[in-house]
Amino acid sequence: MKKILWIACALLLLVACTNDTKLSDAYDEHTLEEKSLDAVTIFLEGEYEKLRAMGDDNFKKALTDEALDEAKKVIKPAGAWQAITEVNIFGLKKDDTDYGVAVLKVEFEKGSHVFKVVFLPESVVTGFFVK
Repeated sequence: MKKILWIACALLLLVACTNDTKLSDAYDEHTLEEKSLDAVTIFLEGEYEKLRAMGDDNFKKALTDEALDEAKKVIKPAGAWQAITEVNIFGLKKDDTDYGVAVLKVEFEKGSHVFKVVFLPESVVTGFFVK
């Protein structure tokens, strides 16, 4: 499952680098920032059902307990989380769909991790990645 998350993350970055990164008018940047902060905070606080509830049907199916366990393993060595220090919002167009993407840097006791939250035009989560 970890390999799948890394491959999906790499593909997302590749597509983001080759497409227009202007946020579509279908999104409000402030709303995406708030929702992405909520999503990451909810994950870090272990409220996984709330995180699932933020997503579309595909996201709910993909965010299994196994996937969450893999994501937790990635951040566990860094210790307790301290603060979200950066939030960057950009657009991604793929297959005639405009996505909103938030990249957040989270500081932990022993380092930092990057979270990516991908939104559909209805501002519901369709992807959640931890690096």
